[in-house]
Amino acid sequence: MHRKATQHLDHLQCADPQAVFYGEVAPPITELATTQLKPEPENVLSTPTAVQAWSEACYNGRRAYVHILLDERIPAGAQSGMLAGSAAAGDVYPLETGHSPFLSQPGRLSRTLVEMVERWR
Repeated sequence: MHRKATQHLDHLQCADPQAVFYGEVAPPITELATTQLKPEPENVLSTPTAVQAWSEACYNGRRAYVHILLDERIPAGAQSGMLAGSAAAGDVYPLETGHSPFLSQPGRLSRTLVEMVERWR
């Protein structure tokens, strides 16, 4: 489910950030996190990106992506498309969580990150 974003001058703002970004986060944390949000510059949606450093050969065998399966802001299919379109393949770690796993499931995300790093050793 997508929520409506509003445009103010040259910035985008989410009309319902609690639902879009923090759907499964505990209310006290959601309230605090929402106060920290800033408007997103509109040109972030249309500005081409430069080649990323992680596409360099020195990162071969040391790339990973945390695929957030229940993200309402960047749906799983869109994430898959971005990943497929990147020039740098890596390990994919799916998590059944929403947009902010660092707030909703920090332990699970931490374990996943540790697993990634351990595979690179």
